[in-house]
Amino acid sequence: MSKAISNLESLVQNVMACLPDEAGDFASPAQRSAYNRGFERLLRALRPRISYFIRRYGLLGHWEDAEQVGAMAVHRAIAGYNPEKAQFTTFVNWQIRGDMQGLRYTVMVDQRAPAKKVKASTVSLQSLMSKADGQDEYQFDIEDDSALAMVERSAENHLAKKTMNALLDSVTKRMTEAGTRDLLCKQGPTATRKPGVAMLKVNSIDPDQLRQLEVCVAESRKVIIRKMFEMDAAGNSDVASEPSPERARHLARKAAAMMREIIAEESQFALLADSLPPLDVLKTRRPANRSTARGRQASVAKLPVRSSVPTKNVSLAI
Repeated sequence: MSKAISNLESLVQNVMACLPDEAGDFASPAQRSAYNRGFERLLRALRPRISYFIRRYGLLGHWEDAEQVGAMAVHRAIAGYNPEKAQFTTFVNWQIRGDMQGLRYTVMVDQRAPAKKVKASTVSLQSLMSKADGQDEYQFDIEDDSALAMVERSAENHLAKKTMNALLDSVTKRMTEAGTRDLLCKQGPTATRKPGVAMLKVNSIDPDQLRQLEVCVAESRKVIIRKMFEMDAAGNSDVASEPSPERARHLARKAAAMMREIIAEESQFALLADSLPPLDVLKTRRPANRSTARGRQASVAKLPVRSSVPTKNVSLAI
């Protein structure tokens, strides 16, 4: 093994010792700095090899792009290198060679076999747009029919998500304030004192109760997101702590009423206030043909039934 190859192998080993984890995260800033320094030394040692492949594949007119492709090829070679199978010199040569060939077929379309059959040639758009006096006029637009709809849809989704989070924050704040008021009302002379816990000050709340309130409000927020917006909240809650369907519907109705009050009161939701239906539309009565079985039973009056005793009237309540 020559001195250059052994030097290259030692540089690769130093870089591989500082590789990040599978998620691409470094254990510490010092490890990131060590990786960057080692990669710069390795890239400096491989720069003559990258320049050779640039000239070999005729990419002198795209030198900066070719250098960037060579650097990315070295990075991929480090990630996939196995010292037990081959030397790094052989492995990185094939990686750089393949990436340079792909770059040549990308920027020089006329080098492909189908283009050679029809004698196609690559023409620069800059040369077509140049004026007669030699000054270049860079005004060339490529229209995309779906770009406007895509941007509008992305903007709508972004604004809707921000509005949803703002409404949920306001609802969560009101639920926390209401729970805090209830806890304050429960405190007083009749409040039980826990053994081993110091007596609380006047108008103070037990910290354990506050933590339970925060957990309850957070779980209620997740239920509201799933029930009203049909989305999965961040951080899946425990299945054992899932509320009943009736409890989930109650939370959704309560949150909807709070959101209506918030939209009507706070100025940041003024645009939504105009789109809300009036209250008389929301409070419509249920049609008579959709009454429940219990309603049908309740609507039946007490019917007089003829009994064997003629002097008494027996009423049958259904």
